[in-house]
Amino acid sequence: MSTIIIDRPEALSNIEGRNAERRATPRIPTRMPVSFEMDNKPFVGITRNVSGGGALIELIGDMPPQNSDIDLQFYIPANVEVWHKDMRGFCQGNTVRITPPNNNDDQTLKEGLVAVRFTNDMQFKF
Repeated sequence: MSTIIIDRPEALSNIEGRNAERRATPRIPTRMPVSFEMDNKPFVGITRNVSGGGALIELIGDMPPQNSDIDLQFYIPANVEVWHKDMRGFCQGNTVRITPPNNNDDQTLKEGLVAVRFTNDMQFKF
């Protein structure tokens, strides 16, 4: 298995997003499976957006506590134009904001939202 370490993508600064002027790295809307475990309890979700500094994750069910350190695992499917194998991305993060289900801007959502700040660079294995 190969490992690639990717530094935070400062070169993506030309991508605009909501509140982009406040962020060191812009958000990129993307949906990919993500999982983490806390106190032997698994959490599984889907990213809503990702940046070099963190991610916004949709979760159904229980929410982790705010300000929790977590080990994240992202599943990144093969992309014929860029890479030819499925990959997994790994990094550590901290839960900086928790929005419980049905307590968000769109009251019809069943998902809760977890904002995670990455605390180290993502490593990819494929």
